[in-house]
Amino acid sequence: MGVDPDVRAAIGVVLCPRWPLGRDGLDLADGGPLLHPGGFCVFRATLPAALDGLSDLRRARGETGWPYICSDFERGAGQQIDGMTRLPPALALGAADDEALAFEAGRNTGLEALTAGVQFVFAPVLDVANEPRNPIVATRAFAADPATVARMANAWIRGCQSTGAIATGKHYPGHGATTEDSHLELPVLRRSEPELAAFEEVPFAATIAAGVGAMMIGHLHVPSIETEADAPASLSRAVIHERLRRRLGFDGLVFTDALDMGAIARPTGDDPGAEPAVRCLNAGSDVALLPDDPARAARNMLLAVQRGILPRERLLEAAARIRAAVARVPARRLPARTAEADGADLALRIARASVTVAPGTTPQRIVLRRNEDIECACIDDGDAAASLPHLIDRMLAFGLRVRSVAAPSGKLPCLIAIFSDVRAWKGRVLLDPERATRLSTWLRTTGTRAVLASIGCPQAALPYAASAPCVFVYDSDEASLTALAEVLSGRSVPHGKPVFVPS
Repeated sequence: MGVDPDVRAAIGVVLCPRWPLGRDGLDLADGGPLLHPGGFCVFRATLPAALDGLSDLRRARGETGWPYICSDFERGAGQQIDGMTRLPPALALGAADDEALAFEAGRNTGLEALTAGVQFVFAPVLDVANEPRNPIVATRAFAADPATVARMANAWIRGCQSTGAIATGKHYPGHGATTEDSHLELPVLRRSEPELAAFEEVPFAATIAAGVGAMMIGHLHVPSIETEADAPASLSRAVIHERLRRRLGFDGLVFTDALDMGAIARPTGDDPGAEPAVRCLNAGSDVALLPDDPARAARNMLLAVQRGILPRERLLEAAARIRAAVARVPARRLPARTAEADGADLALRIARASVTVAPGTTPQRIVLRRNEDIECACIDDGDAAASLPHLIDRMLAFGLRVRSVAAPSGKLPCLIAIFSDVRAWKGRVLLDPERATRLSTWLRTTGTRAVLASIGCPQAALPYAASAPCVFVYDSDEASLTALAEVLSGRSVPHGKPVFVPS
């Protein structure tokens, strides 16, 4: 019996591997031609080389918008694509507490995404950052309270989708209260159903009501919803179909989180019942994102349909939803240099509006004196090697007499810069014991002559904010370093809100 051509085509549509695939297509082992995936996810592409390859595929296919392209643009298109705008992260927008800025950030991201040919923007994060030990949310979230997350996310989504690009809220049902990194292991969200509805689900429900186009499901286990032990939400019909689709009423496009992450068990052979790409579709997802072995996933999807494990109608429904979403995105190209120029100004406005002092610190206490020699010591738990020289250059340009030192002498005023970023597979957000001990020692050495500057994740510095005046920016990008130097030199006053502090 021949393979159903509609099924074969649908398998190609719902699979979205990493670009480049590394081969010409996927062998379904059914005697037919190689199967070409319907979409690709782009990471750290160098514009225009990598995207030119995708443009070639689109020209060869001859159908507007295919293959579809998606990417993580939480910090603007420049997060992944060189030459485009990198914006401060969501937590900076939450601290700025300005919905107009959030709208502009979303609009800039959507415009630059379409410029690059990217239709699906994997942003914004709708998780609520109320767990200080969470190793993977941190600055990616807007705030530690659901109402602020909902309000700022809706503004961002309106901006993004005003361009025609499709925003993707993530990571349903909410990753913020967990303490594990799903890139490494399966986190557990221990919330009752009423607690979920009153807290984690608030931003998701609000953005669904406002018309967000897509959702991404997180790799986390929620025992109050999914009774199967260790079953991730991304593979759970109780979570996706029963709760997201039916209870919250979401009828848009559903992506899994990346299926090559450590939270997802990986089968080793052709076992359609164990295949994550099959399980996620049965659960209600539409796109099997980044399967660890796309060829195996495609073969198992075909076997699953043939053996009745994956209903044909469910596969075709998912493919039809993807096709309809792709058809809604306009084919548009804009001059990248125009978007970049606008974006650079926007990034600086966001950074300036978001600079925050710690609770209990007055703005005056973080201003460094221009007529004094100042030491600058660094706790590097991020990218200080690349960023610290830029910070010092800006402080010098603003009239501060500052020099980098390996450790404070205790004899001069000292800026202690804590660089901490959120990274997949890092597994923590708090300082490790060695760095924590070093920082505590420096604070004892400097006494009242220290100022703390947190650059990146505020959770790393917050435990020490009672020991010295502390100021926060949320990234080590050019705009955030400039805004920090302006505040330290007294050229501007910090107005950001400490939205990262759980209420």
